[in-house]
Amino acid sequence: MKISEIVLETASAGSTGAGSVAAVNVPLGGMRKRPNPSIYSKKKTKEDAPPGREDQVKALKGKVDNPYAVSWASYNKSKKKKSKKSK
Repeated sequence: MKISEIVLETASAGSTGAGSVAAVNVPLGGMRKRPNPSIYSKKKTKEDAPPGREDQVKALKGKVDNPYAVSWASYNKSKKKKSKKSK
């Protein structure tokens, strides 16, 4: 069997026929471009420690990758516990 026969055989099997091709919808207003097409921010975000947790952030620096995320997670978790106790 020649390669051209294989290509013709697989193409006629219905995988690329008109019935199996999905329609593509185009927006009515046209395409809108984002002002900044990059997924990365150009501005540096200022990382703030949670209120009263500045010492915790200082202690975590060098021990974890993102001490701010760890301290915010701890702060939010303690905040949830306090709100459950007050109910």
